[in-house]
Amino acid sequence: MLVVDDSLLMRKLITRILGADPAIQVAHQASNGREAMAWLAQSSCDVITLDLEMPEMGGLEFLKQYALTEHTAKVLVLSHISTKDSPVTFQALDLGAADVVHKPSGSISLDIVTIGGDLVHKVKELAAEKHMRRMVRSGAIGHATPPPPSVTLL
Repeated sequence: MLVVDDSLLMRKLITRILGADPAIQVAHQASNGREAMAWLAQSSCDVITLDLEMPEMGGLEFLKQYALTEHTAKVLVLSHISTKDSPVTFQALDLGAADVVHKPSGSISLDIVTIGGDLVHKVKELAAEKHMRRMVRSGAIGHATPPPPSVTLL
């Protein structure tokens, strides 16, 4: 699991929320898309949480660059500008994001714990989907087999 957000506080809060679930292991944190791409050049993971507004390389640029790689991690956009019907949400999805979660912003950003359950659920769902596709591609299971009850995210 890779957490990408320019705010150190947000990275720590997101990591704490996700890490509270024993099935989730945050392997790395990056402060922008450029740092994330550098880490991914040496490592891999199953799921990436991605903020959209960041210095150096924002989330949309990261999605464009990520699409050119052979990585298969699912990208979950977690941003305060990604509201349900905003153009940036549709743009992120068009660029390959698997899903979008609206992150509280401004003075209420510390309320991210209010979306913690939804965030953990979506991360585990995306990891299970990636795990299932990997097993189907390898021929280890058929299409109707359910994913394992717990998926460790590395």
